Formats: sequence, C-alpha cells, structure tokens
Amino acid sequence: MKIWLPVNDALNKYSQYRHLITASNYITPFNVVSEQDVKLNFNSPGKVNIFSKTPSIGGIWATHPSFKYVSGQNNLMGESSVFAKVSTEENILVEMKNLLKMKKFIFVPEVLGFFRNRIKDLSELHEMKPGCKIAALLVEEFIDSISLGQAIVDERIDIDSVVESVINTLYVMHNYCAHRDLKHSHIRINLDPETIEELMMGFREDLNLEIEGVSIIDVETTKMRWEFSGDEFEPSVQRDITQLLTSINGYLSTLENDTEAIRRYFPTPIHKRLERFGALLDQLKLEYEVKVPQHFLRDSITTRFLIKRLGS
Repeated sequence: MKIWLPVNDALNKYSQYRHLITASNYITPFNVVSEQDVKLNFNSPGKVNIFSKTPSIGGIWATHPSFKYVSGQNNLMGESSVFAKVSTEENILVEMKNLLKMKKFIFVPEVLGFFRNRIKDLSELHEMKPGCKIAALLVEEFIDSISLGQAIVDERIDIDSVVESVINTLYVMHNYCAHRDLKHSHIRINLDPETIEELMMGFREDLNLEIEGVSIIDVETTKMRWEFSGDEFEPSVQRDITQLLTSINGYLSTLENDTEAIRRYFPTPIHKRLERFGALLDQLKLEYEVKVPQHFLRDSITTRFLIKRLGS
C-alpha cells in the first residue's frame, strides 16, 4: 500500500479534495522546486522522487509535508527521507531563525539545510502561476509523530502522559516565545517510527505507544518574548491557547461524522474522546486563562461539551 503519490497523480486522483492537498495549496502562488534542483542541492545520485501528501485521516505529519525528498537523512516506509518546506525566501529565513532559537528550550525539528532554487529551465515545475518567482527551500528533520488531536482520540495512548508532556512544553515555550499559529497539528506527539507506520496503514495490534516526547512545528510566525513591545506578549500567549482549542474542537467535531474511515482509524467512542479532551482542558485552565473560542461548529457534541466544561 502506497501512502505517497507523485504530485501530479495526487492532484488528479484527489481533485475533489484539492483544498486538502498540502503541496498544491501551501506553495501557491510560489513555484514548486524541481526534481533537477533537488538533485543539485542534495548531490543525490540517480532519480530524486518528489511527492505530495495525499489526504488522509489523522495521517503522519513531519514538519510541513509539502514535499518528500529521497536522501540519506531519515527513514520512512523503508525509504530514506527528509521533509522540505517551500515558501518565499523571507518566510523561510524567518522559520529557520526561529527553529534555531527555539531548539535551545524545546524540541523542534532540526534544520538540515537552506537552499535557493537554482534551476533555469522552468518546464518541469509542477505548478506555475503568472508572475511568480522561484521560492526558497528549507529542509527539516523528519519527526515520527501524530498530532495532539489524534493522540487525544486514541484511547490506547496514555492521556495523562500526553497532557503532562504538552502542558510542560507549552509552559516552557511561553516563557520564551509565542507561537502565534498554534493548532493541534502543530503539536506533535512523538512515537516509535514503526508504530507511526502501522497507524498510518490502519493497523492497531502490538504497537509501542509510549510517548517519546512532544515537538512543536511550523514556527514561521513565532516571535520571541524580547521581540514584543510593551504589553503585547501575554495577549499573544492567550491567543495561542484560544487557537489551539479552536483547532482541537474543530477536529473532534469533524470526527463525530459516522463514516467507515473514522470507525476504522478512530474507534474510540465519542464519550471517551470527550473525557480525554476534558483532561487537557482541566490542566490548561490551571495554567492559563482559558476562553471559549469564537469560531466553532455550534451544533456539535464537542462544542457543547467544551462550553459546559469551561463553565460558559
């Protein structure tokens, strides 16, 4: 079973889900780096495979899975892989600097390289937009992990360990910086690599679900505490928590839909999911001023649970 498709195949096969295909959206309106350019940057012999992440429920996530490059860095599904993020050079440089600053305090992906696209022949670029420019490329360490949301809804994972690790990570991060785009998918619960592969394939037997740590990703919007002026820092921390709850609430609300895929990957009954979500809410309330998000699915069971748990 292949979990990765070449970008053109993915765009064709999942055209009705185009808004979910990370590579097609994230780089717009920037050009995709080419296979030739990857080979130049990585000095890689032979063919270099460029892949797009296809839509999947609760799928594995690295840093930003815009592209996967076969190289000698890390292993995924039996192949050597790293992940690369494509954006404007300005955004890429900001993220790289933030990763280097944040790694002193918490677990973030290791920076493996920064490249400017050097190809002159643009014919093999997968997606062209009028007037756009060649983007920069940031290569980051692959992290074997699942999102915080997925960890919450999988009852086989010890929720107390998840909550303790996440709260500790947030506490340390918010001593030094505000993420400013904190979603449940940006908090990665690190697990054994083989376990991640099995989860992705929908297998559920004999997995090592011991948490190996928590990582924070996608930090291009992060600002260090000393970069804020006046009293701007604390409101930014508050917005981090509100945005985090908004994303978790949306994720759990979506999983209320009774579909075959959801039943296969997330068989935990909804009342147990909510109990686990409540454990996180209770600890967040001890550390932060937690407010009900302004944006949520009003008719979902999860939303009603969230409002009641927060006493609003």
